[in-house]
Amino acid sequence: MSKPAAIAASLVDVRNIAAHKCIRLEIHVPAEQASLVLQAFGWPTAVDPVPVAIARLKPEKSASEAPPRSAYQARITSTTGTWQEGELQKPRRKFHDLPLPQQAALRCNEAAFQLFVSSRYPDIDWLGNIAEAVRAICGVQSRADLATDAEAAIKWRRLNGDYEAWLREAEVLE
Repeated sequence: MSKPAAIAASLVDVRNIAAHKCIRLEIHVPAEQASLVLQAFGWPTAVDPVPVAIARLKPEKSASEAPPRSAYQARITSTTGTWQEGELQKPRRKFHDLPLPQQAALRCNEAAFQLFVSSRYPDIDWLGNIAEAVRAICGVQSRADLATDAEAAIKWRRLNGDYEAWLREAEVLE
């Protein structure tokens, strides 16, 4: 069985497949990473698909693509895939205002964070479970302990700060 993996790639095309009620994504991975892709995913087929997640690694700065950021934000519906205006949305709190356990949980869902942790801490035996890696790095049994353990909170803030610096550095290099 393959381990979970995060591999940087570029989404280059989206096509509607009406017969299957889905869309097809064309993703280009640099040739140097081909062996990583095969190691992580094998050779999927329609009969034997591989579950994956999609995450944007570098947010676009284009305002035309971003949804509105007002109290009445647009939202995308899961059934139609279209934007609906006028849905009242609770104002979002800034990431750094969230409780530390929630910050850690959100970061663990980011493919870029998983890539950062696996490259920065190759010696941690976390078997692809990013939450386990965060617990090991911060020295806690549960991410909830980040709210009560001052030393663990410092370690989390350092890890998150290093990650954000890594993201900024990657953005400059591109």
